[in-house]
Amino acid sequence: MSHPTQTNSPPPAVLISALRGSAGKTLVSLGLVVALRRKGIKVLPFKKGPDYIDASWLSQAAGVPCRHLDGYLMGDDGVVKAFTSQLYRGDCSVIEGNRGLFDGVDIKGTFSTARIASLLNVPVILVIDCTKATNTVAALVLGCLHFDKGVHIAGVVLNRVAGRRHESVITESIRHHTGVPVVGVLPKLDIKMPERHLGLVTAAESDCEQILEAHGDLFEKYIGVDRVLDLAGFNPQAPLIHKTHKAECIAIKHEGFHVWRYAPDTTRADTMQKLMPKRVEKTFQ
Repeated sequence: MSHPTQTNSPPPAVLISALRGSAGKTLVSLGLVVALRRKGIKVLPFKKGPDYIDASWLSQAAGVPCRHLDGYLMGDDGVVKAFTSQLYRGDCSVIEGNRGLFDGVDIKGTFSTARIASLLNVPVILVIDCTKATNTVAALVLGCLHFDKGVHIAGVVLNRVAGRRHESVITESIRHHTGVPVVGVLPKLDIKMPERHLGLVTAAESDCEQILEAHGDLFEKYIGVDRVLDLAGFNPQAPLIHKTHKAECIAIKHEGFHVWRYAPDTTRADTMQKLMPKRVEKTFQ
């Protein structure tokens, strides 16, 4: 896909969230990123929080480094800067949330995924595990709509749906009670990401290409890229110029395990090398 001209509008973005952990966020996020790449769309992945494992999978799926958005470590200004400084390097951004949409450190939802969505004004696709539930799913969506008016829930993906009748009742209930479109329906699938006690196994330790291709196939079959892009505001007839930045970003990684230490853009790599005297890997973006 070529992009010969520039528009005033920023490239579109979408945030994938859920009501809780292990509801299907990673499945949908990875599938979306792979499906976007198949269409020739350059996608920029982001992960809410300091989670390096999900970020490694998103990096592999997108073919570019996944950036972190963490209000606790970066503050609101840092989150905005981290996001907007990368925004024009691609055609579309995909942010994967963590935990439940409104889950933070207190009853205000401080440092939550919802705060990221509100701060960046990014529409949310809510992934809901529908196991043994029908109308209650609509009640949950309705509650999320009214819980924080600053969060735009643009669509819902139903996960672990038992069959056509199950799908029909939930979809109609959500449409009737909330008006939020159901953009995809995933059945109960026998697909599992490799896991261990800390969560997912890293992409480097897995047959990631085969796993990612399977996720892309599922996304295209049960959800579809175009429906999500429409909600994100993507317009293939209004191409964008990818801006470049002179700032140098440095990440240094220990050999053998995942530890990153980040320097300000103005810090030289040889200075950072002193912080990690053992053999390191330097990456310049």
